[in-house]
Amino acid sequence: MQKAFSPQEADNIREAVFRFHMAKLPAQFRFITRIRFPEVYFLSVDNADPSPTFLARFHNNKPPVKARSAVKPRRFEVVDKVTEKEGILLSANTVRWITVSQAKVETGWHKDGRGGTFGTCLVEKQKSGWVVLYYAIRGVS
Repeated sequence: MQKAFSPQEADNIREAVFRFHMAKLPAQFRFITRIRFPEVYFLSVDNADPSPTFLARFHNNKPPVKARSAVKPRRFEVVDKVTEKEGILLSANTVRWITVSQAKVETGWHKDGRGGTFGTCLVEKQKSGWVVLYYAIRGVS
């Protein structure tokens, strides 16, 4: 039987996954000239807005972080409703228990029809907290 993480631990794991993407994306964008660096990140947890408590973990982030509902509706591109700034939608969905100190998370990012990936992150609990060991990409747009 698969053991479940507490909601707090699942949020800790998702935070590690989001921070992993935020750290890796700028390096990827340097080599993809048609994709500009994001001016804002939007977060999606299980295809919904994360809680305000979860978003508060990113209050000093640069670029800023907002909930997925802040994306302009019915647009192909990821654009902030208020500022019209281009962004990237990061997703982290169900956290699946592997061992006491490892989990897998379905995740990905989307900018528009010209940029995005989806796959699985393997995360491991270490002394410093949850760390992404790898991101296995299953699809690219």
